[in-house]
Amino acid sequence: MSNIPWAGGDPNNGKGNEDGAILANYWGVGDTQINYPSSVYGPQQMLVICQFAPIQWKYLPNGHGRFAVPAYQISRTTVSDSTCVTQCHLSLFCVSFAYNPTTKDCQLYAVSPQDPRLIMVRLTRCSLSIGFHILQLMLIYNLSISAAVLTYDGCMSDSAHSYTVGGWCFLLYTNSSWPLNTPTQDGAHSVCLPYGTLAVGVTYKMLNTFKPRNPAGTNPHSWLGLVRNTSYSARDQGWYWKTLLPTGTYATFPAIMSNIPWGPGEPNNNAGNEDGAILVYNHGVGDVRPNISLGVYASLQMSVICQFAPIQWRYLPHGHGRFAVPAYQIAQKTVENSVCIAQCHLSVFCLSLAFNPTTNDCQIYGVSPEDPKFSGDITIDSSYDLYIRDGMEY
Repeated sequence: MSNIPWAGGDPNNGKGNEDGAILANYWGVGDTQINYPSSVYGPQQMLVICQFAPIQWKYLPNGHGRFAVPAYQISRTTVSDSTCVTQCHLSLFCVSFAYNPTTKDCQLYAVSPQDPRLIMVRLTRCSLSIGFHILQLMLIYNLSISAAVLTYDGCMSDSAHSYTVGGWCFLLYTNSSWPLNTPTQDGAHSVCLPYGTLAVGVTYKMLNTFKPRNPAGTNPHSWLGLVRNTSYSARDQGWYWKTLLPTGTYATFPAIMSNIPWGPGEPNNNAGNEDGAILVYNHGVGDVRPNISLGVYASLQMSVICQFAPIQWRYLPHGHGRFAVPAYQIAQKTVENSVCIAQCHLSVFCLSLAFNPTTNDCQIYGVSPEDPKFSGDITIDSSYDLYIRDGMEY
C-alpha cells in the first residue's frame, strides 16, 4: 500500500462497495465502485492507463543482497539463471530479482533496490553470494533494426535468400570476408546472435526450399543446428537439434529423422567423426565433422541458416485432438492455458500445442497438424483444443 499514491483519506469506501480504483486528476488514487455508475458519481470523462513493454530488456547488476520482506516477493523457485531471468521477463510485476548461483534460488520482486523508499537487506558475497545477477536478456524476438541484415526485418527484406513459415523467418547468410571452411559449427552459432539463432529444422519444407538456393552466386555449405550424440552406434541414430540462445544457454530437441531432407546416402560418416550437419547445395543435409577442417574436406565456402522470430505471434485454433507419438512431443505439463501458450512461444522448436481446459494438461509439439507428413498421426480427442503456431500452414 505504501507504493500507491492514495488521495487524502483514500481508500475510504465512501459510496459503498468501492472495490475498484482510479487515478483522479490532481487528486491521486481513489477507490470506486467497479461499474462507476453516473447515478452515484455523476457524469465523468473516463480514461485508461495502458502499460507497454519494450522489445528489449536489460537486467543490470546491483551488487549483492535480497529483499527479506515477504510482501515484496512475487515468487520463489529453484531454477537455472536463464529461467530466473525469463520468469522476471514474463511477469508484468517484476522489477528486480535476486539469484543464488550455488543453490539456484530465484526470487522475483515487485520493488526495486534503487527505490529510496525501500531498504535493501544486503548480504556479503562470502555469506550467500546472492546477487542481482549480471545477465542481459537478449530476446530472440526481433529488435526491429531494419538496417541490419541479421535481424528479423533484415531477413524479411531479403526475399532471395529467406523463407518464412510459422511466423519464423529463415535466412541463408554468408560473408565474403570469411576464410574458406569457416566458421566451424560451434562458431556458426554466434553468427546469428543476438537477434536470432542458428536454424533448427522447423520443417522439412523449409530445409528443402533452401537446398537449391545459393547466396551471391556462391556454392555454399550451410550450417544447421543439427548434431549427433556419439553414444549411439548406428549413424542414423542420436541426431538432435541444438542451438545457442541469446541468453547463453542451448536449446535441444531430438531430431525427427523423417523430417530432415537428407542427401542420397546420408548420413554416412565418410570422413569419420561426422557428428555435425550442413545443408549442401542441390544435395540435401549431410553429416560432416563439426570443425570441417581443410585437411579433411576440400576448400568450402561456408554459410549459415539463421532463424529469426517476429515480435508478435498468433496461435490459431485447429479443431480438437492431440499427437500421441512421443517423439513429436517437446514437453507436457499441467499449467494454465496462458502458460501453455507461453511455453510454446519460448521454444524455438514448438509448432503446435494441445491443451485440455478441464485437466490443464499442456502438450507442445515439434510438428504441425497441417503438415501432411504428420497430419495422419493426430488422435481425435474432443477434450483437447489444438492450436498451430502462426502461419504454420502447408
